[in-house]
Amino acid sequence: MEKPWKAIGPGPVLAIVVALIGAKFFAFISTYAVNVFYFDQWDTLAPFFQGDTGLLHLFTRQFSTHRLGLGLISLKYLYAATHWSARAESFLIGGCVFGAMLLAIALKRRLFGRLAYSDVAIPLIILTLMQYETVIGATNPAFGAIPLLLITVYCAFLTLPNPFLRYALVLAADFLLIYTGYGFFMGLLTPVVFVLDVLRSLRKIGDVRLPLAVAGAVLSVSLLASFFFHYTFTPNTDCFEFPHRNLAAYPWFMALMFSAFLGPRRPVVLVTVAGLVGLAIAAAAFGIQVWRAMTRGPTGSPPNQHSTDVVTAVLLGYSLLYAASAAVGRVCLGLPDAAQAPRYSTLLIPAFLGIYFFLLMFPPVAPARFAMATFLVVILPGGVAFPSSAGHKLRDGKVAWASCYLRAADIAQCTGSTGFSVYPWPDRNGMREKLEYLRAHRLSFFYSLE
Repeated sequence: MEKPWKAIGPGPVLAIVVALIGAKFFAFISTYAVNVFYFDQWDTLAPFFQGDTGLLHLFTRQFSTHRLGLGLISLKYLYAATHWSARAESFLIGGCVFGAMLLAIALKRRLFGRLAYSDVAIPLIILTLMQYETVIGATNPAFGAIPLLLITVYCAFLTLPNPFLRYALVLAADFLLIYTGYGFFMGLLTPVVFVLDVLRSLRKIGDVRLPLAVAGAVLSVSLLASFFFHYTFTPNTDCFEFPHRNLAAYPWFMALMFSAFLGPRRPVVLVTVAGLVGLAIAAAAFGIQVWRAMTRGPTGSPPNQHSTDVVTAVLLGYSLLYAASAAVGRVCLGLPDAAQAPRYSTLLIPAFLGIYFFLLMFPPVAPARFAMATFLVVILPGGVAFPSSAGHKLRDGKVAWASCYLRAADIAQCTGSTGFSVYPWPDRNGMREKLEYLRAHRLSFFYSLE
């Protein structure tokens, strides 16, 4: 007797899962997003308070170790239409993540030729609420959502058959990524992509002629170098040191990031082991895919094989670079908690999507089916979880603090009476003046908390 879901087909099954997980995702945002700026937002939005909103200034604006690129530009127009609504910003971020999920499904179909029942992994991975800080915490589209969307666009461009068009669009996406938050790490990978084409051209197994491949590599390095024009290295943390006194803390930090994506934070030993397994799989798959991308030729190869190799390597390599950078920059804050911040999960999505693509490349034999089934079971809890307690804490704290400030107009009093802080060092960044600016212009929660 045919199984019920097989009578439906993979396309409708995937559409149903996308609808259900998507509804849960946006319901979470609708329930817990509040129109109150929080933590880093009071700093990243400084150009808006200062009236310095030229597009070039916003695009190249540096915050901590990265630039804010398309993040601030998107907010320039969103805020103009919504009275500086942080709640609308949460929906914008959610829309970017949802768009990345739709593009990832299209990318999978382009690379592998058809949809499969296992493709339910894609919405489970990308719409996970383990990234809840990205959508309702100290929100900024540049931190994760826009880079995630651009990464999927970048990968789609890698599949284009025309080498000139492919190179032009990949370089354009690379430029936007380099200047938009943690998309910067794609700038380190893009020269590798072009060098792979150089090597393939020398071995006469690629579709790109040597001069074009060399030009692409040179241009990608030039784009990366442009990022450092008028750049000042500013560590994310006051305790930053490199190298850290305990080198083993770096892989531990990365392992905890990977395990936190799946949901559980404790017990520490168990989640560390799980994270190390995930990290090892991602690193091994990255190495294998780079080797395949460098050596597998088109003769007798299935359609899109090289594109699949490169895209999978890019997805895995990006998240590995991001995780390594986070470990270097934030390990001094202490483990395990510093490595388990929910906002990290957004930029680990490419790694888990890359692992899924890697598993799809195996022949459909019993061990491969078991590996895929295990992967789906592992990602399921994080994909369906609804972290209501964390959402309540952020929502209720923001609402209580803003309601107090509307009455008392006293930062310290409201922080003390509510036991909640929207910014820990208000004297450092002129927060009182910023609040008075919002009040005078009826912006943000002075216009509406909803």
